[in-house]
Amino acid sequence: MLLAGRGRLLRDVARQLRRRVVECSSRARILGIRSWAWHRNGDSFRPDRNGYRVVGFKRKNGQSVAILEHKLVAEEMLGRPLRRGEVVHHINTDRLDNRRENLVVLGGPGAHRRVHTSVERLIPDLLLRGVITFDRDLGGYRLCTTPR
Repeated sequence: MLLAGRGRLLRDVARQLRRRVVECSSRARILGIRSWAWHRNGDSFRPDRNGYRVVGFKRKNGQSVAILEHKLVAEEMLGRPLRRGEVVHHINTDRLDNRRENLVVLGGPGAHRRVHTSVERLIPDLLLRGVITFDRDLGGYRLCTTPR
């Protein structure tokens, strides 16, 4: 019965079999079912604790490692696996926006830091132009609400 459930959500198959999800997941692994749909949370993938979307899991050095969607998309863009040290940057800073046009692969953590520093260098100019303001009550920057 488990094999017939391939492609469906594991949660639904477990409910139909009156088994726990973990039991069905273990059995699916033994049977060689490796569909990402087994790792789905309803109709959306669960973000990890850092806010990145997880699309599956793989075994590495005896541990289960999350496959992150933004890295997978970047590898498809490059046509090769990411090299050690390469960093995938979200241009609009939304960690769940994994469209190709929103991702760029950087050479390493130093290059990634420079990207974020370049934004920080814009703050004085944005303040001067009245695009952003510092809200002392909020304790942070916000967009100005002045009409253009």
